[in-house]
Parts: sequence; C-alpha cells; structure tokens
Amino acid sequence: MRRLSLPPEPTMSTAVRSAFAPLVLALIASLFGSTLRAQSDVCITGLLVPDSGPSICTQRFTHALADTGVRLVSRSLDLNAHNGRLVKVVGRELGVTCRILEVSAVIDPPPATLTLCGTPQSSCPVKLKLCPIGMGQGWLFLGLASDFVPLGCGQGFLDGTVLLQNPLPLMAFGAGGCGELLLTIPLAHSLQGLQLWFQGARRDIGPIGPLQLTNVVTFRITPFMPPCGPTNC
Repeated sequence: MRRLSLPPEPTMSTAVRSAFAPLVLALIASLFGSTLRAQSDVCITGLLVPDSGPSICTQRFTHALADTGVRLVSRSLDLNAHNGRLVKVVGRELGVTCRILEVSAVIDPPPATLTLCGTPQSSCPVKLKLCPIGMGQGWLFLGLASDFVPLGCGQGFLDGTVLLQNPLPLMAFGAGGCGELLLTIPLAHSLQGLQLWFQGARRDIGPIGPLQLTNVVTFRITPFMPPCGPTNC
C-alpha cells in the first residue's frame, strides 16, 4: 500500500515524465485551440445532479456536474433520466456570469470513469479506481485546485475536459480491466484540511484511440476518527 505524498515536480523520473506525455500534448493543444472552444462543443464527464439555484447566474439551468462548477440545461433532452449517474455530456457554453452548458447529448455510461472509496482521514486508506483500461493505457493525476480546460470531443486525439489545476502525474497503468491505486493518508498535522483533486485519463492502443478524460473526484483530509471505511470499490 502506497503512502500519500506530494513530491515536487523536479523529483519525477524521466520514465514517469514520458508516461504522462499524452496529457502534456493535450494541454498544449488546448492552449492553441482556446480561440475555437467558445464556438465548439464541450465534452465533460461528471456526476449529474439536480440543481436550479439559487445562484448569480443570469441564465436558467436545471442540473449540474458535481465538483466542477458546471451547470447544465437542455431544451431537447430529459436530464432527469440521468440523475445521480456518472455521464459524459456534450454541449456548448452559453453562460455569462456562470459556466452553463446547453446539453445536446448524454453518454451514459461514459467511456472513462474514476471512482473513490475509503475514508479520507489520517491513517486511513483510500482507493482510486480508473475504468476501463482494457487493451489500452491509463493515467492518474493529482491537483490542489480545480480548473476547466476543454480539449475536444474525440474527433482528433483528445476527448474531454481537464478539471485539475496544474495536474501532477501520480500513476500510470498498463493493459488490464481497471487501474487501481491504494493510498494510506499519513498521520501528519500539516495535511489536515488539505483538499486534493484527482482525475484520470485512458486511451486504446490497438489501434491508438483518443485520450479520454474522466470525471474529477475530490476529498478534504480530516483527523482520524475510527473506524476506517472499506476500499472495496
């Protein structure tokens, strides 16, 4: 079982840097494509929940994607049919004071998901599970804040939205059913109250498919209060 740590970026090995090259390419592509995103579809995976305010938004919305700050509305789809489910939504940004997507399609289940189980307390284990890997590759990333960087909808080699600020590579996975990372949160007072954000990515390698980004999962580290929960997701 690995112990959670936050290494500075320069300590990462050349092999790890190479393993996470797809995300670097994705971020570069997102910068050069920023002027096009406002006119293009946005694809993002997340937990769809009912949400109609109150808020500072000037446009109407009916749902949201949990932990993303993204609100949703649709004139053609019944979003209630997907309440409480991880989904990939396709839509266009229409918000002025808020980030709102006019949803034109919902993919349920999404092509890539990240699940968290366990108890985010000091001395307790947590598990992060990236599915599916299949005949492909997978990557897991860590961030200390959230972000919103749409990369595309799979027409090229990018599919999804980066939801981490300054993502750090945490783990790479080879072919298999799912990729799992089991961490034990250290008993360190300095980590109390720290909020961590995680996101995964995967792609097929036979043939090479687009880099598909998962939903984001987040937790805040709290003091140890036994017992620790199970990590059987």
